[in-house]
Formats: sequence, structure tokens, C-alpha cells
Amino acid sequence: IPFIDNTLGHDRAIEIHKSLGKPALYLLLAHGLFIAIGYGAAEGLDPISESVSLWVNVPDMWLAYISALLFVAVVVTSLVAVRRRFPYEFWYAV
Repeated sequence: IPFIDNTLGHDRAIEIHKSLGKPALYLLLAHGLFIAIGYGAAEGLDPISESVSLWVNVPDMWLAYISALLFVAVVVTSLVAVRRRFPYEFWYAV
């Protein structure tokens, strides 16, 4: 994004992006977990059963589950040990 590159510089923007990737994933997963725990407690269900209930009963919730899985895939494939095993083109496509 030109505004960010002009304000921070490209190298600094990449450093910030790298440093925020894992915490963003952890917060996203915690959000889903706490939703399942909280709603499950209110309905007397365990978190797994509540997750299934959300999948079935809430419109477009399946998109949230798929997007969470995609976030996990991006973070996993961005890990240095994993990234070294894939060609650059594969990693760039992810």
C-alpha cells in the first residue's frame, strides 16, 4: 500500500507485518474459542457442541470457520522452517 510504504518505509512495514502475524492469529483463535465457551455455557453445551451448533444454526458461520483455517494455513506456511521446503511461487500464492 503506497501510503504505508511512504509513511513507514517498505522494510519497516514488512517488519511490523511479520511481528503482528502470529499475535493476530492467536487473538483470532482465542476469539472463536471464547465465543464457543461463552455461548456454550449460556446454553449448557460444551465448546465442541456449541461450535457445531454455531456452524449449523448461524448463517454464514461456515465462512468464519473457513477463514480461520485459511489464516492458520497462511501462518503455518509463513514459518521459516516450512517456507524453506516450498518453492517461492507456492508461498507467494498463499
